[in-house]
Amino acid sequence: MWGEMIYFLRIKNKLLLGVMFTKHQRVSQKISLLNQKRIIKYIIEKKTATRAEICRNLHISFPAVSNIVSKLVEQGMIIQKGKQSSSLGRKPISLTLNDKAATIAVAHVGYGELKISILDLCGSVLSTSHLSFARKSSFYTVIKMLRQHLSEMLEEFRSTHGGTLGLAVAVPSPLDYVNNRLVKSRFYGWENKTLPRRFNILGKRVPIIWENDSNMLALGASRVFGSIKNLLAVYLGIGIGAGIIYDGKLYRGYNGMAGEIGQVLVPFGDKLKELERIVSEESLIAVAREHFDSIPDISGEELLNLLEKSASEKEIIVKLDTISQTVSQFLAVLIAGICPELVVFDGEVVRKCPTLTDMILTKAQTYTRRDQSSFKIATAGKSLLLTGGYWLVVKNEFGLDDVQDLG
Repeated sequence: MWGEMIYFLRIKNKLLLGVMFTKHQRVSQKISLLNQKRIIKYIIEKKTATRAEICRNLHISFPAVSNIVSKLVEQGMIIQKGKQSSSLGRKPISLTLNDKAATIAVAHVGYGELKISILDLCGSVLSTSHLSFARKSSFYTVIKMLRQHLSEMLEEFRSTHGGTLGLAVAVPSPLDYVNNRLVKSRFYGWENKTLPRRFNILGKRVPIIWENDSNMLALGASRVFGSIKNLLAVYLGIGIGAGIIYDGKLYRGYNGMAGEIGQVLVPFGDKLKELERIVSEESLIAVAREHFDSIPDISGEELLNLLEKSASEKEIIVKLDTISQTVSQFLAVLIAGICPELVVFDGEVVRKCPTLTDMILTKAQTYTRRDQSSFKIATAGKSLLLTGGYWLVVKNEFGLDDVQDLG
């Protein structure tokens, strides 16, 4: 009897030890995976780093860092570039992302235009295409155009770069993130459209991340101005929208509609008017067309250029002042309610109509009693929206959502 009990206890202890060992393995694997994500994010944000620097700033042991880095180097994600200068005798090796390890695609549906950019893994632009389409085009016609041209663009980098990590698409519409649907794009008449989750391109399934254009802009601004944890990004283009970064994270509201300000009714003249009918590419083209009605067969872009060149004319100044007055008063209330550290302006209207943008910004600054440093206009050649799309793909594919921001 005692022999049987001792045998039973031995078997039970072995089972318990096995269970404990398995649990320990799982915990170790989770810690290792989390540390790998932290290291990847650190190198993405710092551009270049050494093993010692990673150990010091992320508080990970040197053996753990060396083991993770070796795996990433073996996978081709990280490369060891030369040697950095050091005051010590032995100079440390610099680690950086392998720009050719993968490509990332970012697309933006704008005013009758589809812009597609291909980026390398480090975020540098490899190629960009601008495709025009008719306003009456169906949503799925534009999707077909995107898939076809994206495939053609990626073919060029098939032999020089790794596979495509993902595609981020910015659209001028609120999105139902739970059911993966486009709610309504008023400009194009698209409504309640199912969003494809992936494209089959060059024999590979490429995941697609859909985002509202203002939100993607806000995400890009949060990466460029990394120390700013509370930010308002105002997008002026096909419509007007606001992306909100609160405590370092994108804020969408309870139903994903936070920042959808384009259809808010505001007093304009002697009646109420939707904000996007006051300031958008379409509304400003209408203003220019009315003023330059004697010029036949002129495109919308040419009209916006003429509007900007004639901004010193008295009649134009009056119209722009009225528009900027209404828009800045609305934004002042929004800014006061959110209380962001920084307000960023970007979009086609910002680039094509700088005089109007300056008027809006100056008035908003006056109404909110804020310092000029609280407002930024996106600089030419630096697309915050593109940066936001790049980060969406990287964050999604590397699983960086559970990794806290650095510093």
